[in-house]
Amino acid sequence: MQVVSHVTRIASWTMFIIMTLINILSGLGMFFAHRPLDILALNDNYFLPAPFTHGIWILIFICFLLMTVYDLLLQGDEQVTNYYRQLVQPKLIEIYLFQILWLICLCQDILLGALIFGLIYMQRLLELVKLISGTAPLRKRPMLLKYPAGLQFSLSIVLTMMTLSVYLVNRGIAGQGRFMFWLSIILLIVMVALSAYYYVLYGNVMVVLAVIWYILGVAVRYYAKDWELFITALLLLIISTALFISLRRKQAQRQ
Repeated sequence: MQVVSHVTRIASWTMFIIMTLINILSGLGMFFAHRPLDILALNDNYFLPAPFTHGIWILIFICFLLMTVYDLLLQGDEQVTNYYRQLVQPKLIEIYLFQILWLICLCQDILLGALIFGLIYMQRLLELVKLISGTAPLRKRPMLLKYPAGLQFSLSIVLTMMTLSVYLVNRGIAGQGRFMFWLSIILLIVMVALSAYYYVLYGNVMVVLAVIWYILGVAVRYYAKDWELFITALLLLIISTALFISLRRKQAQRQ
């Protein structure tokens, strides 16, 4: 068991390093046909946000790092360490793998593949959020594992919807047409509904953060450019923030 745990530990660290390198290289435009931002520019549409929104990736990689070294940060707590190594590390390997596959497909303009791997990536992160929610020892020091996992899942919702919009434009749907306008509104509503549902279900406050941030990015991008979309995004931002605050208060009262 110790040998398996040691191998899994090395594998999770290795996958984290590989994932980080691939993300850096793809961002620099090395070894791949396109940068992720180039793909978004080539398939621009109503659903895509203002460029500043992508700054959340700095926080995301801090979360990845915390999740990877969680057991090192809790040395001395053998129960938590055992739960982490047996239950969490195998899932991290899968999560990192599907993030890599999503990114490679995106950069190579294989957008259907990116959409499929994005959905799997989201599902694996949901499993991790559920696991942490149902395992009391793993909820210790939530800033190191529970909340990073929640933020990752929130971002995976955003990435999946974003990949869908890019794929549809790539297949011939007008990015600035009325169909994409209404589809973008539907996707924004779906993101809010999903994040609120899973927040209520698993009590992880971070599952809404990336969604709210993304909606803010859409509102900022279309301010003074498309008033219909700006007002819709602004209303969704207000509603989702108010809903989040209300749910947070109810959760605090129950505790």
